[in-house]
Amino acid sequence: MEHETEPRTEQRIEPQTETKPLIELLIMSRGDISTYNPPVPTYVIQISSSFDPAVDPLIDSEFYTRRHYIFDDNDHRFKAGPVFLDDHIAQAIVSDFQSNMAQVQALIVQCSLGRNRSPAVAIALNDLFSLGYDSEILKKQYPVFNRAIYDKIIEAGNNGR
Repeated sequence: MEHETEPRTEQRIEPQTETKPLIELLIMSRGDISTYNPPVPTYVIQISSSFDPAVDPLIDSEFYTRRHYIFDDNDHRFKAGPVFLDDHIAQAIVSDFQSNMAQVQALIVQCSLGRNRSPAVAIALNDLFSLGYDSEILKKQYPVFNRAIYDKIIEAGNNGR
């Protein structure tokens, strides 16, 4: 079970650069994504825990391209479950996004409550693919993002290039 306790509301992230971001970035919780109707082609990374591996429903939309991954919110401080983000899953997240990036205008990263795993993945993808957001500001907006997950995604992206 994730150590998050309060649900977040949808987080539309404002770019902190002078140029328009390459892709709109949204970090969402389970509740947020169930009612979100994308206005543009959108790539969705849904992250479930091993305790509740079901894929959260999305509004029926021609704009969604979805990938689902299962891993728990584990890091050096605690073990939330038996499934760690391993090299294989991290590489799949990076390569799947890279393969779909040119066809979408928005990226949603969603986990149970949108506080630890999804911000970690979103910030790492922003850093790897220069999506147009200031990662230091994102890290301050999501102070409990899972650093171990962020590091694993960065490592996978750097090893895959």
